[in-house]
Amino acid sequence: MSLILVLICVVLGSFGQIALGKGMTGVSLGSGSTVAALFSALLRPYVAIGFTLYFASSILWLLVLSREEVSYVYPLIALTYVFVGILSWLLLHHQIPLLRWLGILLICVGVGIVAFARGPKS
Repeated sequence: MSLILVLICVVLGSFGQIALGKGMTGVSLGSGSTVAALFSALLRPYVAIGFTLYFASSILWLLVLSREEVSYVYPLIALTYVFVGILSWLLLHHQIPLLRWLGILLICVGVGIVAFARGPKS
């Protein structure tokens, strides 16, 4: 059950990151009034959706941490890198170089090792 909750956290966080990225497209926080630009960015719908998804993920994450050791479940959050890579390719049409795909594959291998080499729970 905890692995399913971790995956839900990963999916929510990944879609949150995609929403934030889409919401910040065209926003330049480096020029002019940074505070005004930041406030304006926070009012963008995709940015609000992104933060909402992150908040939901964080609430579920607290549930996961109440059930599992952080040293076991936190490395599984690395799947967020995998999901964000795939989602940005599919939804935002980003070009992903072969070397980055290789890195994503290595993350999957590492997460698989952590997930299946759990060991005894104290």
